[in-house]
Amino acid sequence: MPPQDRPLIDSHIHLYLPSHYESLAWIDPNNPLYSSHDLPIYLSRVSPQLSGAIFVETDRRYTDPSSTSTFPAISNLSAAIGESISDDEAWQHVLAEYKYVSTLARHSDKLIGIVPWAPIHLGAEVLARYKIMLQEVDEEVFGIGADDSEVDKKAREKKGKLIVGYRYLLQDKPLKQYLDDKFLDGLRWVKEQGKVFDLGVDVRSGGIEQLEHAVQIVQEVDGSEVGDKKPGLKIVISRRLQHCVVLTTKSMTQDLQVMMMYRSFDKATSGSFYRHRIIHQVVVTS
Repeated sequence: MPPQDRPLIDSHIHLYLPSHYESLAWIDPNNPLYSSHDLPIYLSRVSPQLSGAIFVETDRRYTDPSSTSTFPAISNLSAAIGESISDDEAWQHVLAEYKYVSTLARHSDKLIGIVPWAPIHLGAEVLARYKIMLQEVDEEVFGIGADDSEVDKKAREKKGKLIVGYRYLLQDKPLKQYLDDKFLDGLRWVKEQGKVFDLGVDVRSGGIEQLEHAVQIVQEVDGSEVGDKKPGLKIVISRRLQHCVVLTTKSMTQDLQVMMMYRSFDKATSGSFYRHRIIHQVVVTS
């Protein structure tokens, strides 16, 4: 397909409002991103040729529920006295974000995919619980108040089809969590769902070890399937891998290391690895 005929898709956008600041884990008044980033503003600043955009979760505050069994924790008296944290309480901000973005997608053809946060670190059983809660949000957004208009029929068709992957940031996590059994179990669940894992590592701040461990993740999850024709875990390397390349011996060595790790990913994932917005900012120093 000629380049001019290919759809123009922005594969990684964040949206949030000032009313969401308290739920964002990273923002403060001194942050240059401390302003409204809603859909109308975004659309006013992108090419009119844009075919669509994929929303990626914005690192909302969350905690782990008390229950990690198949059945969710019950939030009543036990929660009130501090003995239990229910799924609703633990994930209230990430679920609110998913509802916010899903509602935007209901009314806009430009939002064509969502990559929500997911408790991948808690394993497949907890992820199955979480998926049910996402489906409940879908039902609330797309299934209530529907009429028979063509616009509403088109909106209802999006129900359950917007999620294209899941994200759980690793950039601020200890390296031992990368190969934790529950985390690997969660990634296998993502693979079985046919979704992409959005890999958020930060070579600039966390070091090359984060990327090295990410290669091991793929090898552990896919195991003997690597090199077979069976589909492996699909990974998108998030933009947090971006690092500033200062032209010194040390940083050039790190840059070469990163390039070698890309090759390792290609080999480990047998074609299911996607390079995603990996940008090298070059700063020349005297």
